[in-house]
Amino acid sequence: MPTEPPSVQLLTILDEGWCNAPAERVAALLCDCGASCALLPSARARTQREDDRAQRGESGHRQGLSSGDEAHKNEVRALLASLQEAGIAVLLGEDARMAKKLGADGVHLDLAAAGEAAAIAAYDGARAVLGAGAIVGVGVGLSRHNAMVLGERGADYVAFGNGAQGGLKGDRAALAEACERIAWWAELFVVPGIAWGVRTRDAARAFVEAGAEWIAVNLVGCLGRGTGFDEAAAHLRALAGVVRTREGGAP
Repeated sequence: MPTEPPSVQLLTILDEGWCNAPAERVAALLCDCGASCALLPSARARTQREDDRAQRGESGHRQGLSSGDEAHKNEVRALLASLQEAGIAVLLGEDARMAKKLGADGVHLDLAAAGEAAAIAAYDGARAVLGAGAIVGVGVGLSRHNAMVLGERGADYVAFGNGAQGGLKGDRAALAEACERIAWWAELFVVPGIAWGVRTRDAARAFVEAGAEWIAVNLVGCLGRGTGFDEAAAHLRALAGVVRTREGGAP
């Protein structure tokens, strides 16, 4: 790992393609890119994605708990152990109980579509399961109100994005709106703000300029389905280069 962490921290959002790859190889890549944290998919998140694909008429079907879900847990467990051994914090998506069972460092909750009461209930529930020492981070879409409510309630970070599942849309207007939220948060609040779902160098550079303390790069779909490890690694290295060298300029 780098001897000194970059001023802007890097979080990697991974999916099953990365969990299927050799765990030691993934951990070595993330270390080389300076990643401080990784988000791994839970079986719950995987099931939701399969349901979404089914609704769109795409091929594939949900496997039973005894086969697909158990195999997925084993893959996540292996990658989680390798990442933690390398000094990278590991979060699990959505499922606080599974995060605790697998020994993850915490959980990320996508609350972009939640109202205030539902967001509070989800956060409080995860905190009750994991305890005060674990990481409970929240995605709030672009909601200033929920960001402030959950930040005051004790969330370890607030993630801003404006696409599906709190990610980032690719058009310039949407990017500018998300950057405005990051700049506003960084100026007023102590709780770390994360630019969530970044896929391009231009977006990463814009968020660095806006004052983001963390960049969460979206690597979902980058590995597998015809894309090899070397190609996916090159994509991550390109994004990480913006964060590590601060090509976007000092925030």
